[in-house]
Amino acid sequence: MSADPLTLAAAEQARNVAVQMMAERGRGLVLVGAARLDLIDTPIEHALHAIRSVRNDFAHSAGEPSLAEPRHQKRLQRVYPEAEPSPLWIALAPLLQSQSGLTAQEQSFILLVTALVASIEACALLQTPFSPRATVRFSSR
Repeated sequence: MSADPLTLAAAEQARNVAVQMMAERGRGLVLVGAARLDLIDTPIEHALHAIRSVRNDFAHSAGEPSLAEPRHQKRLQRVYPEAEPSPLWIALAPLLQSQSGLTAQEQSFILLVTALVASIEACALLQTPFSPRATVRFSSR
């Protein structure tokens, strides 16, 4: 079975980033790596932080956590309005609503994560690796 072309492209992008970072040291390594993440705008950054916070609460909860808990809803309700206009959210929402057994909070969380992953992957695929026009050197080595 051959791999999906988009998966291969995403893997190639990840490899390119790793290679670019490995070619650098110290400040350059951090700047090259961080520059690749500059494609993330503020609403996506906020959504990622909200999801990370919810994930951490779920991971460290002694009980049975729920997305319906007010503290999780407070975090997520701040970021849902930014993601809801996404064409992917709009297309998938009716499909998820037709699924039995998913709460409204679970549906919204699935839509948010799906929209985020798709946005990040699409942006990564559209990026072109930085390649300087010339490298100044004293020798040919």
